[in-house]
Amino acid sequence: MGVLSGRRSMRSLGAAATALFLIAVPVFLVTTNVRVAFNSVGLYTYGFDKYRIAEVTEIPDPELRRVAEELVAYFNDDTEPLDISVSGQALYNQQEVTHMGDVKGLVRGVYWAQRGAWAVLAAFAVGGLALRRRAFIPGLLRGLRSGGALTLALLLVAGLAMAVAFRWLFYLFHVISFRNSLWQLDPETDNLLRMFPEGFWFDATMMIAVATVAEALLLAGASWLALRYMARREGTVRRSRRRRAAPRKRRT
Repeated sequence: MGVLSGRRSMRSLGAAATALFLIAVPVFLVTTNVRVAFNSVGLYTYGFDKYRIAEVTEIPDPELRRVAEELVAYFNDDTEPLDISVSGQALYNQQEVTHMGDVKGLVRGVYWAQRGAWAVLAAFAVGGLALRRRAFIPGLLRGLRSGGALTLALLLVAGLAMAVAFRWLFYLFHVISFRNSLWQLDPETDNLLRMFPEGFWFDATMMIAVATVAEALLLAGASWLALRYMARREGTVRRSRRRRAAPRKRRT
């Protein structure tokens, strides 16, 4: 009875670990791409060029690039509050500066989610290999294949929703993510919205989604190919063993 109970417990533990691993795959891919986006000066300047921010704000392109670089630095250090000046004048007002502190906290949360997802993936892989060694590799590959497929399914649903109702989802995101109304800025006078209009966030979201889809396809496809290769190799080995084990006929 104790042995059966122990086996059931191990199966339950294995199932829970596998489920956690599958969830960690899309979380890691998405948070990694969000982190890359927030740290990409090129993405910021792409938006500045596309939406003619230099004309809207009357800030020259070289200064806009400097602002982008300072924003990236701000998200990655402990400096508070945000202090960016252009031509000797503060770029953002107090409401914008305080809101950016909230945004920074959200970005740091994404960083921690990425680290947590990576820790789950690494622990699952290292633990499984330590316990089962090479016998664990097919299971790991199936987990990666399923994780990639799960990522694609989730992004398909999310992509359709964003294509139909991005503005409403963007609004809902702010309501859920922030405990105050500081994010409700004036697009006519507040530089934060003038520099980063809704179109910029739509473009950035689509870029993150496309990058994640490409990575999920690569992950699922590579895992599938590796499993096929291993299955064919195992079949070849088995046939070879059967031929060697078969009795040889004597010649008369």
